[in-house]
Amino acid sequence: MAETKTTRPRIAGLDVVKIIAMLSVVVSHALNVLIAYKQDLTMSTICHSLTAGGVPLFFMVSGYLLFGRNEVTPAYVCRKVYSIIRYIVAICLIYWAIVTISHNDTTFWPGCIEEVFRTMVLRGPFTPFWFLWSMTIIYASLPVLYLLYRHHTKAFAACTGGLGLICIALFMAQLFGCYLETEIIQPLKMWKWVFFFALGGVLRAYPAPRMHWGRIAICAAVLNAAQRYFLEPVIHDTSNLAFAGSPISLLFYIAVFCWAIQRKWGGNYVLRTAGALFMPVYTIHYIIIQQLTSLHDLGFGSYITYPLLICVLSVAVSLIILHLPVKGGMARFFKL
Repeated sequence: MAETKTTRPRIAGLDVVKIIAMLSVVVSHALNVLIAYKQDLTMSTICHSLTAGGVPLFFMVSGYLLFGRNEVTPAYVCRKVYSIIRYIVAICLIYWAIVTISHNDTTFWPGCIEEVFRTMVLRGPFTPFWFLWSMTIIYASLPVLYLLYRHHTKAFAACTGGLGLICIALFMAQLFGCYLETEIIQPLKMWKWVFFFALGGVLRAYPAPRMHWGRIAICAAVLNAAQRYFLEPVIHDTSNLAFAGSPISLLFYIAVFCWAIQRKWGGNYVLRTAGALFMPVYTIHYIIIQQLTSLHDLGFGSYITYPLLICVLSVAVSLIILHLPVKGGMARFFKL
C-alpha cells in the first residue's frame, strides 16, 4: 500500500524543545572540557546539571512526532534507517576528505571507514552520533511500537511506565555500588532510550494537565543540581546520562517538555529557523570543541564564557552552511 502523505501543522513548542535540547547538548559537551581540567569545578558541575535534558528531550520530541503519524509503513522505516546511515557515512566521508586535502596526505583517508564505526562507541569528532544509531534501532522496532500505541494505548502507557521504573531502579542501584549499565555502550541502553521515546508518545496521547510547568522545571533544576553535587562522588560518574533515571531528573525533563508544548508561541520565524539548526549544530559542535579545547581557561567565569563561545560559533557556522548556494538548499541534506 502506498504511503499516505499528510501536511500537519507545525507545533512551535516542539521547536522550542529542540532548541533547548540542542543548546543543552552543546553546553554539556563544552562543560565536560572544564570538568576534565577541573576548571571552576563546582560551578561547572552545577551548570552541567542544568543541561541534563539534552538527549532525553531529543528522544521525547521524536516519539511525540512519530506516534502522531497517520501510519508507519515498512517502506517509511527502511527509508528513515537508510537516511540515517547515509548521513553518518556522508559526514565521515566529507570530514576525512577535508582532513586529507588540508594535510595533503592520503594516508588519512583510510581513517574514514574506521570513523563510521567509532561513532557507535563514542569516539572521535562525531561522538554525538551514537544518538542516531539508537534511533535506527528504534525505527526498526517502530512498526510494533506504533501498533501497540494505536490499538492498545493504555497498555502502551503501562509498558512505558514499566520502563521508567527500570530506569529508576538502575539509577538507584548505582547508589549501592551496583553499576549494571557500566559495560554497555551508550547506543545499546535501549531500555532508557525507548522509554524517553515512548514517553513522548504518551504525552501526546494523554496531554499533561495545565500547571505551572515552568516553575516546576526551575525547582527540579535546583534539586537536580543538588543531587549532582552530592551524588557524583558516590556513583563516580560525571555524565548527565548517569542521572537520567533519577526521579528528580525525570521530573525535570517532563516539566521542560510540558512547559514548551503548552505555552503559546505563535508563528515565530526565529523558532522555525532555530529548529532547523538542530542537525547542523549537533553535527559540528563537537569538532569545534575539539579544536578550541585550549581556550577552556578564559579566566573567572569560564563556565559561562567557554560554553557561550562554543554555542555562538556552532550556530554561526551552521547558519553559514545552511545558506550555501546549493541547488535545493543545504537544509535538505540535514533532514533525516
